[in-house]
Amino acid sequence: MERIVTPADCALAVALPLTFEEFEADAGSPERDFVRSVLDGSGRSLRDTWDEVYAPKVVDICERVAAKARALGGTVVTRTTAGLLRELLAKFPVVCLIAHSIQAPVEAEDVLRPDAIQRTIEAGGSLLARHLRSRLDTAAPASAPGRAGLTHEQIAALLDESLAATRAFMASTVRRDAAARPELHVDRVMLEDCFGDALRRGRVLEVRDGMLTMDDLLAAIPLEFAGVLDLSVCNSIVLGESIKRRRDRCLVVENTFLARVDLRFVRYALALTVLARRPARYTDALLELSRDLMRSKP
Repeated sequence: MERIVTPADCALAVALPLTFEEFEADAGSPERDFVRSVLDGSGRSLRDTWDEVYAPKVVDICERVAAKARALGGTVVTRTTAGLLRELLAKFPVVCLIAHSIQAPVEAEDVLRPDAIQRTIEAGGSLLARHLRSRLDTAAPASAPGRAGLTHEQIAALLDESLAATRAFMASTVRRDAAARPELHVDRVMLEDCFGDALRRGRVLEVRDGMLTMDDLLAAIPLEFAGVLDLSVCNSIVLGESIKRRRDRCLVVENTFLARVDLRFVRYALALTVLARRPARYTDALLELSRDLMRSKP
């Protein structure tokens, strides 16, 4: 059961680059994705993106929110690594992680045991396997030549194609049309959970010491953690649902939308302001904020 907390029980973990030197280094690293995505969205040069977009909308707001949180008695950790995240989760009942999530494609080298994946699909023992079996039957009927043993490339193409609808939906910013919703939300983590060691673990989260797979992220969450992990990352439902399956005492705050970093920082500062005024459950503080915002709409 979620406990009543004050700001002193809460920690903000920021895993984004906060200096120009880090920003520049990440932009040139093939092992990083976040800064390149910021540059792609900006359409500006590296320096102009930092000066005109990233520094004012992320770094400056982070500094103001960190000062506010600390003044209220909260803890703020920047340059968060997997190890630091684990330390925070071992100490605080509420941790808000601000980081970058990744939608990794499925490539041929990710398919470690195509025969095992094909058997799982054809057995249809889960909703996801049955969904994939219908796609397989459409692309290659059971009687078709070559269906007996699909290659790494064929399995990878089938799995990656199954991600296309969810990938497009999660990349959109306006989701009012219910018809545009995928029939079944399929993500890379769901595939990994379904196929076990037959499918290589993909990168799902970027922190300051590198990219984490789902297994790496789970290793950073203590088995005994019974608090709240607020995943302030884009489309965090992908990570949150897998976490809840493996850490059933952990309450995950997740979303199915793109997350604006500046708004996530502000939301956290407002939540701590609510908790400083009156100790409560962290999720109740978030709910109160949401209701206030809905009432304030013109």
